[in-house]
Amino acid sequence: MTQEIITPIKQQNEYSLSTYPKSIKDEIPQTFKTYGINQDQLGKRGEEIPIESVNTVAGKIYTSIDNIATTKNINLNATGLTNLLRVPNGKSLVITDVILRGSSGDLTTASFSVGFNSATYDNIVANTVHSTIATASDYKILSIKNPAVIGTPGQILKLNVQTPEGVVFTIKIDIIGYYI
Repeated sequence: MTQEIITPIKQQNEYSLSTYPKSIKDEIPQTFKTYGINQDQLGKRGEEIPIESVNTVAGKIYTSIDNIATTKNINLNATGLTNLLRVPNGKSLVITDVILRGSSGDLTTASFSVGFNSATYDNIVANTVHSTIATASDYKILSIKNPAVIGTPGQILKLNVQTPEGVVFTIKIDIIGYYI
């Protein structure tokens, strides 16, 4: 597909598409305001936006993948559940990455999963030993299940530690994704 340009035009405090690729004509809503996208996200009036920066999922526009939540001081030396985030009402959440960082030591033994599904909480990241983080300056991007699920309004994303690290160990977890 050839690259086409989308140009936002202000019309009565709303931004609409003046041109867009005909192949996705029916997928892109006619106003950005419907989805809460403001002028700061679009750029200056008349500025051209490459098609790659405006994406659609199920007919809804999202403009970027972002750090949705950061949970600090997660104890990986105890089994059990830790709440990472709650999906806001009226939104659904696609998680693209789960990042471990800021460790308090060398992660070697802990096994855990991440998910929305009660009991196992493993429909985003499967339960396995997540090692190879040795210092506070290291980070690791965990493998997202394929397919993974889309979080629905009100659901709570949880970390489920099934095997503890064996020594005092804390970490930060970033949840990266976008709302639809």
